Amino acid sequence: MSRQPEPVHAGNHIKKTHDFAAYIAKRRYGSAFVHSYFIGGSSGGRQALMAAQRFPQDYDGIISTFPASGITGLWLQMGRIAKSLLAPGGYVTPAKGNALLAVVMNQCDALDGVADGIISNPSACVFDPTLIRCPGGVDTGDTCLSDAQINTMTTASTPLNFSFDLANGIQTFPAYNAFTGADFWSTALAWGASATGATIEPGVNGKSAFFYTFSNDMLRFTVARDPSLSILNFTPADPGPLTARVQAVSALMDSTSIDLTQFAAPPFFLDTDLG
Repeated sequence: MSRQPEPVHAGNHIKKTHDFAAYIAKRRYGSAFVHSYFIGGSSGGRQALMAAQRFPQDYDGIISTFPASGITGLWLQMGRIAKSLLAPGGYVTPAKGNALLAVVMNQCDALDGVADGIISNPSACVFDPTLIRCPGGVDTGDTCLSDAQINTMTTASTPLNFSFDLANGIQTFPAYNAFTGADFWSTALAWGASATGATIEPGVNGKSAFFYTFSNDMLRFTVARDPSLSILNFTPADPGPLTARVQAVSALMDSTSIDLTQFAAPPFFLDTDLG
C-alpha cells in the first residue's frame, strides 16, 4: 500500500506560498522581492515561527502573534477537556458559565487594585469551585454547577501532562484560566451552544464545538487516518499504540523550537523609509 502524503498544512505550504508569490511578483514586475515579511496570529503565528525555524532565508522580518506553536499539545488538551464536557452531565451551559463568571469576578476582579470587570492578576485568584456547587452535587439549575460540571471546569483549569515527549522535548500543555475569568460561552465557538450541538458533524464553526471537532478531526484524519475513531474514546495523556504517530505529527506541525540562530544571522538591514 502506498504511503499517504502528509497534510500540506504541516508546513510545506509556507515554503510553496512564498516561492510562488515570488515567482508571480517577478513575472508581473520584472524583478524579485526587495524585502519579504511574514505576519500571522494563532495558527498563523505557528506558521510564522515555522517560517523562521525552517525557512530562515525567505524572510527579512517575521511577526508572530499569540502563536499556537504547540498545536499538537493544544488539540490533545482540547480533546481532554471535550471528554469531560461531553461526559454524562458534564456539559456547562452558557447560563451556568455566566453564573460561574459572575462569582469568580466578584471574588477576584479587585485583586489587581481596581474593580473594572477585568481580572488582571489571575495568579492571585484562587477560586474554590464548591462556592458554586449545586446542593448534593446534582444539577439543580442554571445558578450552580453539578459535580460533573465542576469536573469539566477543573479539567480545563489544570495542565495536561504527557507520558511521552512531543517535539523539542515538550511534556506538558498549560491549563486554561477556567477559574480566573476565561469565557467559553459568549459565543458557541469553543464549547457549542448545547451538548448535542457540540458534536454536530461535520464540524462547523458556531454550531459544533471547536474543542471537540478540532481535536476529533486531528485524531481521525491527521494522526490515525481512521475516520471511525473518536476523541471521546481516546486518552490524550497516553495515546497507546498511536503514541509514535502523535510524535511524528508533532515533529511536522509544532513550531516549538527555540533555535532561531539561522534566522537571526546577518545580513541585517534597517529600512527607514516606512512611509
